[in-house]
Amino acid sequence: MIDTLSTTYLIMEYVAGEDLESCLQALGCLKEEEARGIFRQVVSAVHFLHQRNIAHRDIKWENILVDAAGNAKLCDFGMAIEITEGQMLEEICGSLLYWAPEILARKPYDGLAGDMWSLGIVLYVLVTGHFPYMEETLEGMHSVITTTICPIPYHLSKPCHIIIARLLMVPIWYRFTICQLVERAWLGPIQEHVLPATKEILPRVVETMCTIGYTCEEIVSSLTHRREDNHVMATCNILKYQLSGGGSHQQDQMP
Repeated sequence: MIDTLSTTYLIMEYVAGEDLESCLQALGCLKEEEARGIFRQVVSAVHFLHQRNIAHRDIKWENILVDAAGNAKLCDFGMAIEITEGQMLEEICGSLLYWAPEILARKPYDGLAGDMWSLGIVLYVLVTGHFPYMEETLEGMHSVITTTICPIPYHLSKPCHIIIARLLMVPIWYRFTICQLVERAWLGPIQEHVLPATKEILPRVVETMCTIGYTCEEIVSSLTHRREDNHVMATCNILKYQLSGGGSHQQDQMP
């Protein structure tokens, strides 16, 4: 994010592909092996959030982006909230088909547990092609969830069946937490999130360049179009090199 007196520039990663809803509408349900690869990446993202006590609160098809190589990314953090341990939330947000029963009951709810229910809905849809519960009203959804057993297809493997069943538990004390979920062998290894050094350095580079006379418009244009042959990009690369330690003997002299 780059702030100027007149404009705030929000520079986001571009995912060349489509959202999961569009993918599934074209393909129908996925084979379990295909679903596992996408679901594992979404779980990795939620694990990253929950470790930092951040509830996404709007996990759904439309907020999972998938590129041509099958890489999935969780997006749209407009409803996300950082919570303290034991804090209960009251604001109802997200999408009806993904709401946990405690949210449907309009009771104070655990935002992290609500995310886990939504993950269960996502996995169910991935492997079946349809939602486990389909009602048009909040009251109708709450009634059908709390009075019927979730219909899990028998063609699924037992480990996958168990994950869905434990994510779609009405009592939250039986529902998987993210730490319990990432330990399930069915998922496979969960990616560790390590922030690349260049992503930490770039805001400092931009800030430095602004102080020595470059405009945000020049910097953004050069980074967007990767104009390696111009002086703006050259300056950017020199500063990145120095700030990353390549010019460590000169770092104390940096503005």
